[in-house]
Amino acid sequence: MIMLRLFVLLLLFAFAPVSRAAPPEPTLRFEHLSVQQGLAQESVLSIVQDRDGFMWFGTQSGLSRYDGYRFVAHRNEIGNPRSLVNNWVRVLLLDRRGRMWIGTDGGLNRYDPANGSFTLYVPNEPARRGNANRQIKTMISDGADGLWIGTADGLQHFDTETGRFTVWHHVPDNPRTLSDDGVQALARDADGRLWIGSAAGLDSLSPDRTQVSHHPSGLGPRENPVHALLVDDAQRLWVGRFGGLERRVLRGAQAGTVRRFAAPDGLGPYWITSLYQDGANVWIGTHDDGLFRWRPAATAGAGNNDATHVGSATAAAERIEAYRHALADRYSLADNYVSALYRDGVGTFWAGTWYGGVSRADLGSGGFARIVSRAGDSPKNASDGLADNKVRVLLEDGARLWIGTSTA
Repeated sequence: MIMLRLFVLLLLFAFAPVSRAAPPEPTLRFEHLSVQQGLAQESVLSIVQDRDGFMWFGTQSGLSRYDGYRFVAHRNEIGNPRSLVNNWVRVLLLDRRGRMWIGTDGGLNRYDPANGSFTLYVPNEPARRGNANRQIKTMISDGADGLWIGTADGLQHFDTETGRFTVWHHVPDNPRTLSDDGVQALARDADGRLWIGSAAGLDSLSPDRTQVSHHPSGLGPRENPVHALLVDDAQRLWVGRFGGLERRVLRGAQAGTVRRFAAPDGLGPYWITSLYQDGANVWIGTHDDGLFRWRPAATAGAGNNDATHVGSATAAAERIEAYRHALADRYSLADNYVSALYRDGVGTFWAGTWYGGVSRADLGSGGFARIVSRAGDSPKNASDGLADNKVRVLLEDGARLWIGTSTA
């Protein structure tokens, strides 16, 4: 009689099978911080944690400090030269001495925590070049007491001790100069070579800073622009382009080989906006296709504590997992345009987004596996899921779990 009632109840609702052969893996929840919680603005372009444990977020409308409970905002104040020079904060960097450097659309600032003020540093270049050399797009350490800075008008090296700038520009018809003055991404390898990404593709600067080399991709003008770079611990260069992701081997017998990731690997020809290494893993942010994590075989499938895992693929000894915003899942990624990535000192992973503030997930936590509705996904991001999140009944038939919901 009980089984008969259960069968009748199942007929009243839509139901779908879930195979026991591939149970969902434990997942984490993304929590979200945005303007409702006090963030200066919803577009988070950069993230860093200082030595006191505060989280800092650069936005399009100022710099926000977060202590775990509340936000404190820093913005440009007209007439105050010791305030933030510009509210569009694209880059945050903590140097080896613990000083925080801020790259804005108005120049380079250094933050003084003693009095909450900012010091401005700008290159001494001819006024005819305009102010594009103050529009900082990317910034990394030079491994010592200097900064490499990519701007809308060339490459800069800044000596933090002397305050001196050295600049490199594109010179027409001179192949020994930068391919393009719009420097969008930088990375430095273990040999001291600087890798430079721009709308014209990939360049590099020799360790002695005397020779610029060009690295043609063979791609078309749409796919070629470079927006993100990362040199991992194995000395492989990850190149995020407008048309997808590639990985170049820099050392060893396979030095010079290039692998381009494609749909069978779990990553399509997406616009790559950010790259971040977290242990053995590499996180990949895209313009409007969500967040991905590349994992080697040694970690793939073992202790997978991921949020809203919607797809994976295995290629050789690798695996790529995808995380996207789902309208019906409030614990999914806040937005599919990922603009900044960072892991803090306690194992919380932060993903800054363009329209949804910052999302965070505790990578060290366990948690329950979640099977949720994917209603509202775009066709290209569609994936298996429940027809509705209101689950009314469950039935196991030995090989499958049948889930009855309120929607057909």
